[in-house]
Amino acid sequence: MYDVRGWVEEPTISPADMRKILSPESQAPTLKLSVSAEMTLPEAKGAFKGGTACFAGLLNSVFGIDGSNVVVAIDRTGKVGRRNAEKQHLYIYNFFCKDLAIKMSKRFQHLLIATGNRGKLAEFRRLIAVDKIEVVGLDEFNVQEVEETGATFAENARLKAAGYAMQTGLVALADDSGLEVNELDGRPGVHSARYLGDVSFETRMESILHELAEKDADRSARFVCSIALATPAGDIFEQVEGVCEGKIAFAASGTNGFGYDPIFVPNGYELTFGELSNEIKNEISHRSAALSKIIPKIRGFRGF
Repeated sequence: MYDVRGWVEEPTISPADMRKILSPESQAPTLKLSVSAEMTLPEAKGAFKGGTACFAGLLNSVFGIDGSNVVVAIDRTGKVGRRNAEKQHLYIYNFFCKDLAIKMSKRFQHLLIATGNRGKLAEFRRLIAVDKIEVVGLDEFNVQEVEETGATFAENARLKAAGYAMQTGLVALADDSGLEVNELDGRPGVHSARYLGDVSFETRMESILHELAEKDADRSARFVCSIALATPAGDIFEQVEGVCEGKIAFAASGTNGFGYDPIFVPNGYELTFGELSNEIKNEISHRSAALSKIIPKIRGFRGF
């Protein structure tokens, strides 16, 4: 709750505060902001003018919405005190914007998965399956590619989620995932998708198998997936990580999957990810582990 008396001279709610108030973590009404204070009548008049301008300005700067149609409902209770010979009442200001309600209702219907990889998009659709939320991919939008310049999976996930959310105006989920091989000092790691340059995944897998075959190698490895969720304004409001431990097979096998799946054998299994069924992978994969942590946030969307 904010003290609106300060709005007589200067608004007291920042864009960051607004995003927080309208975020999934907030228990405040999704599209309505209430503030209250004990004020005299002159103060209330000043706060009404300043508060309306503040709320309209925030709608424009945070959401790109014309705030000219902001509706303000004011409730006043009985007298609560006296200051400088002026009676004080408790005033409660409820700000509401129809344009924001319409815009948010559209965002509830779509969740952007920030990938152009059809295999990954299909996997996310299978794993998320949230009622009344349509999962869409980058191929449905004309966007500029967000460079993955981070040093970690988490940094790259944040960059992509924020960048594509702001370009599309949708809540965006982005992941950065890859294979870490202990014997190779963690390679290919964050460079998994671009390892060895512009070559096929078959070439990348052959290179890894060749390196491990040249020595009495430690074949232990892991798939790591970091997922970030961003609001349409580009703010990251949730980030999680999932890991699947395993080892590198002696040869590539299987076609059910993508990337390095044919050479990765998860702990407790004899088959590679490329050979295992979708049902099993949905239970044990790094991506599934990360999504199991973030799906409750998706199901609990309240608006941004």
